[in-house]
Amino acid sequence: MMKNQLKQFLIAGAVLAVLAALFFGWRSWYYRPQTLADILPLSPEDIEACDVQMDYSDRENALCFDLTTGQFHELLDLLSSTTYQVPGKNIGIPEDTVQITLDPHARVFFHSGGRHMELILPGNLILVNPLAFPGKSRTYLPDGNQEFQQEVIAFLESCQNGA
Repeated sequence: MMKNQLKQFLIAGAVLAVLAALFFGWRSWYYRPQTLADILPLSPEDIEACDVQMDYSDRENALCFDLTTGQFHELLDLLSSTTYQVPGKNIGIPEDTVQITLDPHARVFFHSGGRHMELILPGNLILVNPLAFPGKSRTYLPDGNQEFQQEVIAFLESCQNGA
């Protein structure tokens, strides 16, 4: 009888160990750093056009402009220069807490055929929104967080001023 109990205890322990390993393996995969190509619903190579909306707190209307092909490629290079991570309690930011902390903040629209998506840079997180699928947006924390987003915003302002 004692051997049966020990055997059951060992089996239960092994099952718990496997479940714990699966959970922590999934968690490590889910919160892993990702590239720009990983987080976009459109392949960067397939994007045909890009336009930008800059929102300023002291202006009634946003500034909207298209990026040239060269500017678009520079923007992709800049956005590809970092990694992105799903936010969560493990890094101190809940996934659904997007706050506008930059002025201006930007919305970048990517177009590929009949597919469209937007990348919102409000300051604390980046929001990837596939416009064809409402409710399927995802938030990411870029490496460099707000400083990185400020760099992207400065680049976009230079594109608008140079246009």
